[in-house]
Amino acid sequence: MSKDYVFRLYAVDNNESKELLARLKGILAEELKDNYEIEVVNPLSDNVRSENEAIFILPVLIKVSPSPSRRVIGDLSDKDKVLSELGIRA
Repeated sequence: MSKDYVFRLYAVDNNESKELLARLKGILAEELKDNYEIEVVNPLSDNVRSENEAIFILPVLIKVSPSPSRRVIGDLSDKDKVLSELGIRA
């Protein structure tokens, strides 16, 4: 079953990014229940894709769908800011 929300997280694979992913999942699960998916991309392993998406600062979270695409840069520690910047909550 396809999810309504699709996100792409660009982060280096380390302990800090694992904590970031856990934080993100907590934020999204509370707001979107199980109606989302997250693709994690390590820019060191997939530099062509990172370059095509103009990823120059890490971490970056991109809301791929639904449109419009939106980006959040940083540690995602402020839940309300993250949801607002992603256009999920005003």
